[in-house]
Amino acid sequence: MSHTAVLLAGGKSSRMGRDKSALPVNGEPLWQRQLAVLRATEPAELFISGKCEGPYAGCGVEILPDEFPDCGPLGGIATALRRCTGDFLLVLAVDMPAMTAAFLRTLLEESQRSATGIIPTAAADGKRPATFDPLAAVYPRAALAIAEECLRKGEFKLEGFIRKLEASGFVSATVWLRDRVGVLRFACEFKVVIGWRSPLLDALRNCRDRGRPPAANTCQRRDLWQPRLCVQSKLVRLSGAARRATR
Repeated sequence: MSHTAVLLAGGKSSRMGRDKSALPVNGEPLWQRQLAVLRATEPAELFISGKCEGPYAGCGVEILPDEFPDCGPLGGIATALRRCTGDFLLVLAVDMPAMTAAFLRTLLEESQRSATGIIPTAAADGKRPATFDPLAAVYPRAALAIAEECLRKGEFKLEGFIRKLEASGFVSATVWLRDRVGVLRFACEFKVVIGWRSPLLDALRNCRDRGRPPAANTCQRRDLWQPRLCVQSKLVRLSGAARRATR
């Protein structure tokens, strides 16, 4: 089974104020690391969904500007599906730096076995509903018609798109996967939120939470005025079924 891979790097990064695809992770920009992960899956084609003038310009990989601008990730997925010549499209968001090629290969293997797209899903645990991550997933080329229908109707949310794919039998959205070291995990466990934090605000919140007034010189400390890059992992607790499967 051949597959096409696309790196989704077209987000506006409006909350960060800068293109997060250029942020360094372990000494290399995010886009470069994510491309290496996708290349390791040995796709027949490799694209970047993003701006032609992005930090990845000139890297030798074809850039696909959104044919459906301002429609969020669905616009990038639909554009890639239009260009896809493989049976399936492997999608990876640029802001998931802990993703591994091994996990993506497992998705591709499951897709080949089931002959459907694969959307990694974490089951409900009694406190939270089931959650899925459509930005580290496999879509069949046949999903294009539904993607275009959603875009025409102004339905840009990926959840609605996935539900329609499920109803049509194009994807399986509940998959338990085991990686090479035998640990069950989901793509959404690796979702990383990248942004800037203010040490000064953190110090003031800490004083508030402890019920103590801030020190008199808190606002004069220069070290607290320097914003710092914050990388937060968003973890998903395994359900009882998942824990039993890993024993």
